[in-house]
Amino acid sequence: MEKIHYLIEDELEIILAGTLDYSVDEDLNRFNLTEYVHKPGYLSHQKILDLQQSASLLLLMISDTQHAKGVLTGKLFEYLAAQKPIIAIAPEVSDLSHVIHDCKAGNVVDFGKEKKLLNVLKNYYQEFKANELHAKSTGYEKFSRFNLTKKLSVIIENLL
Repeated sequence: MEKIHYLIEDELEIILAGTLDYSVDEDLNRFNLTEYVHKPGYLSHQKILDLQQSASLLLLMISDTQHAKGVLTGKLFEYLAAQKPIIAIAPEVSDLSHVIHDCKAGNVVDFGKEKKLLNVLKNYYQEFKANELHAKSTGYEKFSRFNLTKKLSVIIENLL
């Protein structure tokens, strides 16, 4: 991947909360990003929500598996509720991608597309520098826990 240090200098802090796979540290070292990363480990749900609200940009990574196209994580719905721009590393043709694009919540970059990821990061960085990095999401409310639970209850009622 092209060096991105000119993007990050003193302006980037990556926070990776929770349990991380050993390969994350390997990749951080390989790309010389370790100094920009803070890994607080496990945090309470409220602290996670607070971190999401304080972030300028949210990163969502899906494992590169044969089932990745059908993965919709709980984190996606939390990120939509946070109303922050999302960068997802996931299949560009997937359920997750459909939701992010449908809600205009961010960008999805497929596995192995480093140049596209770099371009997305550059665009977000330019918006950040111009103080224009804001959520532009619409329609995310339909994915709220309340609305999804309501839909589920209608489905269950129809089965009875």
